[in-house]
Amino acid sequence: TEPQERQDWVFDAHAYAKNVNSNVTKTVNDGSAYALGQAIRFTIDSTIPGGSVTTKYVVRDKLDPKLTYRSTTVAINGQTTTDFTATHDKGLVTVTLGATARKAAFDALASNPNAKVSVTHEAIVAASGEISNQAELTFEREGEPETEVPSTVIETKFGGINVLKHNRESTALSGAVFEVRAAHTKDFATATAVAVNGKTKWTTGADGKVSIDGLRYSNWANGATVAEGSPHYNFYW
Repeated sequence: TEPQERQDWVFDAHAYAKNVNSNVTKTVNDGSAYALGQAIRFTIDSTIPGGSVTTKYVVRDKLDPKLTYRSTTVAINGQTTTDFTATHDKGLVTVTLGATARKAAFDALASNPNAKVSVTHEAIVAASGEISNQAELTFEREGEPETEVPSTVIETKFGGINVLKHNRESTALSGAVFEVRAAHTKDFATATAVAVNGKTKWTTGADGKVSIDGLRYSNWANGATVAEGSPHYNFYW
């Protein structure tokens, strides 16, 4: 109906297509990690709107409480930029591109229509669990409303093992000291000692039991299932 005179019909309809297909992909690089206390990296790749230079370009990433934030870098079409601000508040990392970076992003489309803005966070895994995260891009162009685009959801997974030490009569043995070795190949000669948040030895209690918590899942790396033979599969001894 006609906007003012609601009893009348409008016969000329106007449709305005958006000139950008926005998408945001989040990935994790934890394939080299064995245990808690090690650094992993999250990268958020987001498309660059065409048409005109953005007046706002913000990437927000709510890190899981099991992660300890360390630092952020930004690249535009593969080229590092320092024209951004990164704030961290209670796990929420907010990255805002400056005017120079927004212009560089727009100009990058001229040479590469698939150019992206890549925001990379480094974090320490501080606690075990199946840790999932999702980021969000918010951008705006002159005279247009804000557009919010969520990223894909990624996971990194850390858990533990329980050990029971006993003799052949099944009597629990206390005071047994265990260490952990790890490698990406099924060859103990290549294994290295593992420290979990600085701890390298675990001792059984009176019940003969000990829990070694904080090891990365053997068959899950870089956000996907991996099998033996993969360079990121973890073997533990």
